[in-house]
Amino acid sequence: RVHQAAAASIRSFRSLFRMKAPPLLLTTSPRAVSSSKTSSRPSAIWLTMVVFSSFRVTPIAIAYVAAMVTLFLHLSHGIQSIFQTFGLNNDKTMPQFGALGKVLSALFLVGYSAIPVLILAGILAK
Repeated sequence: RVHQAAAASIRSFRSLFRMKAPPLLLTTSPRAVSSSKTSSRPSAIWLTMVVFSSFRVTPIAIAYVAAMVTLFLHLSHGIQSIFQTFGLNNDKTMPQFGALGKVLSALFLVGYSAIPVLILAGILAK
């Protein structure tokens, strides 16, 4: 039932953008994905297909990158704030913690945003 609900959710989300469902999206049965006797390989293949088919749709890729920009803004402040919460703040260390937060956040932004950008550009293929 969970598998059917997930498939229905994917179909309704795709209908928002009036796009066709990619072929072979649901290639494994729910039992093959959830069974402990089978290897995790079928579910990994299914997940890879979902990621590739989703990020080939430009509005989905743009929404994902926008979410990563939001995460960048949140983490750049949050990483600095955690040091302040633990009382490690003073006039000398806070600029360093701010720079550390921005650098780590930028790494997350570049790393996670590269996935849909490379798929859209056709550089990353199945």
